[in-house]
Amino acid sequence: MTESHRSLSPPVPPVRPLYVSASGAELGLRNAWATIRRHARIILAAPLVLATLVVTMTLLKSRTYTAAASFMPRSSADQRMSMLGGLAAQFGVNVNTGDPSQSPDFYADLLLSRAILKQVVETSYTTTDDGRAVQKTLVALLDASGSTPARRVEAAIRKLRGKVSVSKNLKTGVITLRVTTRWPDLSRQVAQTFLDRVNTFNLMSKQQRGSADQAFAQERMDSLMLELNRAEDRLAEFERRNRQWQDSPTLAVDHERLSRAVSIHQQIVVSFSQLYEQTRIEATRSTPVITVVETPESPALPDPRMLVLKTLLALVLGGVGAVVTALALDWYRQIRRESASPAVAVSP
Repeated sequence: MTESHRSLSPPVPPVRPLYVSASGAELGLRNAWATIRRHARIILAAPLVLATLVVTMTLLKSRTYTAAASFMPRSSADQRMSMLGGLAAQFGVNVNTGDPSQSPDFYADLLLSRAILKQVVETSYTTTDDGRAVQKTLVALLDASGSTPARRVEAAIRKLRGKVSVSKNLKTGVITLRVTTRWPDLSRQVAQTFLDRVNTFNLMSKQQRGSADQAFAQERMDSLMLELNRAEDRLAEFERRNRQWQDSPTLAVDHERLSRAVSIHQQIVVSFSQLYEQTRIEATRSTPVITVVETPESPALPDPRMLVLKTLLALVLGGVGAVVTALALDWYRQIRRESASPAVAVSP
């Protein structure tokens, strides 16, 4: 009896990574080491090339200079606002006596706000060009590009935001500003401009609040004077009608009550008179509202290039990347080789 020949293809074994042992639990260190030795030249050359590129780019990059300035808000208690809150509470008016504009968080956000950055980039600064002093804005100095002046200003704002850093010390309330540019004196000028703009912004805000408080105090003063006049009129009318009020206990009590009302109104009027004078001063105050702890100065030395650290990182990262790439490519080749191997036909 003739049996037909049948071709049977044995099952293809599952693809196993080159660097995993047969048990599937450990890395095949020997195979990995063999791969590294085969590609030793490339593995050694890759970090050297990367380090050379990093060193070259670092040396070709222009040196930068960082100017630092630090300041803190006025820490004195706002007696005027405390008095205003206390007096207003007597009449059922809730006045917030807190001042969040004096917190370090507020100043950190204010320094990087678009309103301040726009004023800084549009300010003219003195720079040296071929030995001549020229006036230029940061829009020109930062080479801001754009089809219109408004777009160039926006581009300058984005570039300046990347050159400014702000830190704050919550314990002491000191805010530190750092400005980095290619010119030492320009860094100082820009840092000083930031301080001036922040002080101007805060001063104008305080003057506006002082004007609002003055209007409130004036309005309340007029109302209190009217109430005082009414209380005095009631007392005078009582004394006119009861000339012998001292002889009657009941009339004496009424007289004492009316006199006490007049006295209370007089005290409130005096207090509001002091408040009104203080609000007038605040509305016209032009003294600085921040205390400069460290004045910006032109840095004498450029910022460190960190050349040694960058070179070491390039060598380490380049070496690790080359080894991983070599192992991955060898693994990929083995998978392709096993996938492309033909099936073996057997005839019983």
